[in-house]
Amino acid sequence: MNDQLQEVKSLLGRLNLTTIRDILDDQLEPVFKENVSCLAFLHRILTQEAAARDDKSLKRRMMQAGFPEIKTIDEFDFGFQMSIDRRKVMQLLDMTWLEQAFNLLFLGPTGVGKTSLSIILGVQAVKLGYHVAFVTMDDLIGILKTEAITVKSKRRLNQILASCQRRLNFDPFRRSNFDPPV
Repeated sequence: MNDQLQEVKSLLGRLNLTTIRDILDDQLEPVFKENVSCLAFLHRILTQEAAARDDKSLKRRMMQAGFPEIKTIDEFDFGFQMSIDRRKVMQLLDMTWLEQAFNLLFLGPTGVGKTSLSIILGVQAVKLGYHVAFVTMDDLIGILKTEAITVKSKRRLNQILASCQRRLNFDPFRRSNFDPPV
């Protein structure tokens, strides 16, 4: 490998352009064979870097969300739960309610799809770039009870609160968020 190529790879690493650094050898060969312009080459490798970063960010947000499993709307059985209006659920997937800082509350007996719908909406939100913290009510109560004495609970509570505040500037413990408008 020539010195200039090695230096370019080193610079790419320092600039955290690791995908370009890793694919550079494979991308250079066709450039010479196909007589590709410099601009087209730059566009090609930057597009791949951006796609890799987007993918990495999505995976990181999915992991941080803490979903017990990943579900999509295609997997939800609307035939099983006839009381759930497909059109309304599809409307929720556009996340307008989230942009307007509305809360959703799913109520019902065990086994009707509350958790599944929560996961589906959470996964969609992550795909759209939001930060999500999935937590069951039992887990949340446990975290709140132990956050003063365990580091793990304190860290998880901070993650949950950060996902509330990050996008919407919403503090779930500020009283004014729950007072009726005057």
